[in-house]
Amino acid sequence: MAFLTVHFDDSGTAPDQQIALAACYAGTPEQWGEFSRNWAEVKKEEGFSAFHMAPFVAGEKPFYNWSDDRKRRVLARLCNIITTRARKGFATAITKNDYDEIITGHFRRHCGNFHYTFAVRQICGRVAIWRKTNAPQSTMRYVFDWMESALSARREIEYVMDGAMATSELNQERTGLAVLSGYSFERKSSILPLQAADILAWTVYQQMQKLILDRPLRWEAEMAYDLLKHSSSCPLDDGYFVRDNLKGWAEAELAALIENLKAEAIALSQKK
Repeated sequence: MAFLTVHFDDSGTAPDQQIALAACYAGTPEQWGEFSRNWAEVKKEEGFSAFHMAPFVAGEKPFYNWSDDRKRRVLARLCNIITTRARKGFATAITKNDYDEIITGHFRRHCGNFHYTFAVRQICGRVAIWRKTNAPQSTMRYVFDWMESALSARREIEYVMDGAMATSELNQERTGLAVLSGYSFERKSSILPLQAADILAWTVYQQMQKLILDRPLRWEAEMAYDLLKHSSSCPLDDGYFVRDNLKGWAEAELAALIENLKAEAIALSQKK
């Protein structure tokens, strides 16, 4: 059976941030194997152990005193590896204040108490649509950047993913999609594709700050987005929710939930 692995990272989840975002890349084990080989070569040649976009941009160790020319060279090499080896990128951002005002009460439990959970669920839905068209017989595993097991945010992701796995098994005959094979939380230092997700999450987050908050961008953000967004070999599906489209989504989602409950009630009454 064919196989896909989807590597997730987040940005903006700190309480003082106005936007939260989830981002991921999907690929086959063969693609990720070549990715890791290429990535390790750049690490060795350029002298860093793990790549994280925030310290890279800030010039912190191990990127201290790097010239802009060196940074441009390394960023171009890494983005080229991503767009050559990964198959598809996804990102979703949400303005926190709008989410907090619109998604409330019991409905919030359905959507996600945490902003990151909502963004992950939105991406998983788009990944499922993409997989149905492009790789319906491929089973799939999700790999999330490390979160401590005691954190409520991690437990909520686990709850969502457990439900997604159970649903995929129940609905396999109807959807025609292979059953999800699992998920895990791993560290970026050992799972190199998570470093690609880190670059994507940081980059799209910067774009959302420009678009939604009208903040200027550093050249690293412009360069990375240009390289990742306009790749024909690894298309990027990115989007965001603000007040207007979030309200429209919430109304449609509530209507769908009500219709599902009605259908379940009818089905139960017919069994009696």
